[in-house]
Amino acid sequence: MLWLWLPLALLGSVLLVAAVPVRLAFEAEAHGTGTPPRRRVTLALFDGRVPAITLADSGTGTPRRKPRPTRPGKRRTARKGAGGAFPVAAVLRLLRDLLACVQIERLRVSGVFGLADPVETGLLYGRICPLKYGLPGAATVLDVTPDFSGPRLDGRAEGVLRLRPLALVPPGLRFGWQMLRARA
Repeated sequence: MLWLWLPLALLGSVLLVAAVPVRLAFEAEAHGTGTPPRRRVTLALFDGRVPAITLADSGTGTPRRKPRPTRPGKRRTARKGAGGAFPVAAVLRLLRDLLACVQIERLRVSGVFGLADPVETGLLYGRICPLKYGLPGAATVLDVTPDFSGPRLDGRAEGVLRLRPLALVPPGLRFGWQMLRARA
């Protein structure tokens, strides 16, 4: 009888952990175009009531993996019947649904950016301005200024997002179903 209750208890505990809110905190900092950006991502289970788990930290100096060498002469061929247009609408709906599951507790972005072409810098800044003045909440600060003199990236971003992992399942299933229907 234990063999029946043990998998049910395991499934119940996984569902319980997936239903409890999770806090995802991130920090990123970039100074100049020559230095690599620093970033740190932590995950706190049970809405931050347990110590946070560091998912990524570029300041620890962990060595990067070497890329695998490619074998010459092997090329992948497309499967027959696998062609067709990529369903962009399904991806956009997935992003919209995933963003609806995430609550922004705190978001602070400050910095200066510039691209090689001043026109492109202006276009990018024009796309950022609606976010700058339209993000809801007093805990959201977006202080970004353009630099039209040349390529530049100096700034800092930090934030805390709150989400329930179980709430991400329906958008993922819906996206998978739409991708299956698009291939058929």
